[in-house]
Amino acid sequence: MPAIQFVLIIRHFCNFIIIICICLKISVDTLNKCSIKDDECMKTFYQSLIQKLGENGAPEIGIYKIEPIKITDSTVSILGVLNITLIDGEVAGITSCKITHFSYHLEDSIKKASIRTLCDRLIIRGHYQMEGTGALFKGTGIENNIHGKGNGKIEIDKIEVHLEKPFRLVKHDDGDIYFKPQIEETTYNFNILGKAAFDADNIMIGENNATKDLVKFVNENWKTLMETFGKHFFDKAVDLVHIFTNKFFDNVAAKNFVLEDLSSYVN
Repeated sequence: MPAIQFVLIIRHFCNFIIIICICLKISVDTLNKCSIKDDECMKTFYQSLIQKLGENGAPEIGIYKIEPIKITDSTVSILGVLNITLIDGEVAGITSCKITHFSYHLEDSIKKASIRTLCDRLIIRGHYQMEGTGALFKGTGIENNIHGKGNGKIEIDKIEVHLEKPFRLVKHDDGDIYFKPQIEETTYNFNILGKAAFDADNIMIGENNATKDLVKFVNENWKTLMETFGKHFFDKAVDLVHIFTNKFFDNVAAKNFVLEDLSSYVN
């Protein structure tokens, strides 16, 4: 179903950069270190990890291969009027995502990491369940309750995401320096450079099967719908990203992947 599938695309688009970082815990002694000022080195390093996770994952720390990503029982509530659950599905195309920009900014008044990524094509498909009211589509003639249970798919061509993640550098009791993300101050934006196409079955409005009309409406108005509700989806997705962010930076000292001594930047 379109809405939950879009949430999952955003979630995994945002998550894949953080997830690749977690796998570094496997063997920090073998990491290829980069100068924190060498944007190309950092970008290449993280990009190579995306490909490795796509093929093999890191099951020893609970990360399975990301091509495709399996999704079960994931629910989103849209503006309190429509609840959609992807019961069983998958996301394909994560390894098509390229890091087009990666940089750390240590000299700014607020230290931050700037990340820009671009995915050629993401496909999400699976079994969905939905229930809600027509209030979400006010003005379109859809007034009765919406419900359904069936199969859905979305394909998005060329989606770009830009993340700005502020952080502090702190010294732990072990004497090493660690990155500490400032979760509440993270900002982001996304842009679909290509187009989105949706498909689903068994969508009911009241007692009538409205699959054909609703899918047509969403496909004809996908850009407006994403611009209207996209931020709501992003907010939910980023909450999940924070879990992965904290897991990595709480356990891997900066010295394991950064060449420089960062002592002078400790807060």
